[in-house]
Amino acid sequence: MAMFNGARWARTAMAAMLAAGVLAAADPRPLTVNVIEGDGAFNDIKKGVGKAPVVEVKDENGKVVDNAKVVFQMPETGAGGTFLDGSRTFVATTDKQGRAAAPVIKPNKVEGQFAIVVTASKDGNSGHVQIRESNTLAGGQMAKAGGGHGTALKVILAVASIGGGVAALVARGGGGNNNGGSTGSTSATPTSLSVGTVSVGGPR
Repeated sequence: MAMFNGARWARTAMAAMLAAGVLAAADPRPLTVNVIEGDGAFNDIKKGVGKAPVVEVKDENGKVVDNAKVVFQMPETGAGGTFLDGSRTFVATTDKQGRAAAPVIKPNKVEGQFAIVVTASKDGNSGHVQIRESNTLAGGQMAKAGGGHGTALKVILAVASIGGGVAALVARGGGGNNNGGSTGSTSATPTSLSVGTVSVGGPR
């Protein structure tokens, strides 16, 4: 009877251990995905060049996770773009420092902010993060604004040139008349010129 009870206890303990192992395998631990590069970046639509995203993966204890699978997913519609191979999905593997990077992004022609969804996984554990970038035509707008300031500068120089010409005429007109037979002195009549306020605005 004692041997029977011992065998039953052993079977019960074994079953408990197997159940604990199954529960442990079914309880995934979260991974932390940190953005190293790319978040808040602006992609130049005119040049067709965007910022490559880089992430770092750590476990629940804060240790870096190497050889983890990392999926970078671009949005299907709206602002966004593709990777160099023309796809919207790129799969990478973390290195010994727990880092993974996607290729340089080629932005599409739609301006605005978008999110790259990044998912990391290893041994049933997973984590994710969103990297927010923006497509912009700001480079072209800055060039246009610069041209406007150049036009205003040309107008100011033209006004200054006109003012210099007026000053030269006043200098020539202010001299006295000197006739050869005259012994008296001739005083020039003061000439007063007033120039109204010149207002230079931006281009319309």
